[in-house]
Amino acid sequence: MSPSNYSAGSSTVSSSSTAGLPTSGSSAGNCAGRTCLATCRDSSTAAALAVNWAKKLLVQVHVMFHLWHRIRDKTLQRRTFQRRMKPVERRILRLLRKAQLRAEPKTAGMAREILAQADCLFVFVDTEGVEPTNNTAERVIRPAVLWRKGSFGTDTADGSRFAERILTALTTLKQQRRPLLDYLERACRALADRTMPPSLLPGGHQI
Repeated sequence: MSPSNYSAGSSTVSSSSTAGLPTSGSSAGNCAGRTCLATCRDSSTAAALAVNWAKKLLVQVHVMFHLWHRIRDKTLQRRTFQRRMKPVERRILRLLRKAQLRAEPKTAGMAREILAQADCLFVFVDTEGVEPTNNTAERVIRPAVLWRKGSFGTDTADGSRFAERILTALTTLKQQRRPLLDYLERACRALADRTMPPSLLPGGHQI
């Protein structure tokens, strides 16, 4: 299953695809790299904990999450957070570049993949509503994962398309506190009348 999670303040648009539903998505405007930093703790620990650069990387990631938790708990101002994150960002990028050149192949590959999305790594520092992990996206797609596990997915391409779209509508509308039945009624009426269908975007805006 591949989630797409587009945050806009407190409103979110999500898309779901399950096994047998061969669509894919990307987090926060294709900035999936922002979630990679959370995995550094596990990956670098497992692959090269004894290496000096890996230990330094873990220290910086822990500092980053400590600062982020203070922002989340409203014990640190955003401006102060941004200022304190600047040297942390520089150190993390420098250490990843070093890992790319000197680490064993698996860890070097991880560093290379993260650096390929360097422009997206620290979006959460300047953009409210964006988090440094993909925990929210994982929670969003969990009901679809359980549904797939219990029902064994779909048998046809049309069934896959229906499941993808109804789960996307259900999850998105739930996060926006909009009723699913009302949305479906308006969508069916628009189809019958050949008019513009209702939007899943926050506020009902059309693309």
